[in-house]
Amino acid sequence: MADDGANPLNGVDLVEAKAYLQKHGVHVLFEKLAAELIREMPAAPLDYIAKRVDDIRRGGVKAQVVLVFGPPGSGKTALCKSAEGGDVTHIDFTGRDDPAEDIIAELAAAPSRAVLVEGFPRNMTDVLSLQKVTEPRLIVRVAAQSKACEKRLFKRAFAANGDVTLDSVTKAMAAYSAAITPVLTYYEAWVATCGDAASPERVQTVKSSTEEETSAAFAAALKAGGL
Repeated sequence: MADDGANPLNGVDLVEAKAYLQKHGVHVLFEKLAAELIREMPAAPLDYIAKRVDDIRRGGVKAQVVLVFGPPGSGKTALCKSAEGGDVTHIDFTGRDDPAEDIIAELAAAPSRAVLVEGFPRNMTDVLSLQKVTEPRLIVRVAAQSKACEKRLFKRAFAANGDVTLDSVTKAMAAYSAAITPVLTYYEAWVATCGDAASPERVQTVKSSTEEETSAAFAAALKAGGL
């Protein structure tokens, strides 16, 4: 029986072993995982590695996902753009009817540490598809009064020489609310039961007021969520 100090590579052809690791990309995976461990320093490193390996096998999303919700005209796009930069990117899926699988693949390709996601999930089907691959690090709700949203939408339409009426704006906001309310209800329940020590901070509400105050509140929400 070999003693505890025996070299585990005794008898192994190192040239053949190196070729094997390179062929299957295992050395790259180990290097990436080691770099992530050093950067993130998770409390349970073995659990972290197991989850990351599972994510990679399933083509999962590496970046921390921040879901940003808010009615049309709430100013959420401007807020996301203001926070973009460095290792944080912003992807806006608003108005896109791509299959959830294609959108998730785009998120998986995000090279940044965190990605601010706008316009997705659009419904509960999208939510369940996303949950199979990754859990959002943070959910941010941008709360704005209807009058403020209407004002922004009219201003936006005027600047683009578009045709918009109060009726069309009201219908757009009602449609958004009908689609997103069950999504937010789901995530609130999920956060309450996920057992994460940071659960209370994983849902943040930003109240829209002046541009400066709202931007500061959004930045504070991201910081409170661990970004």
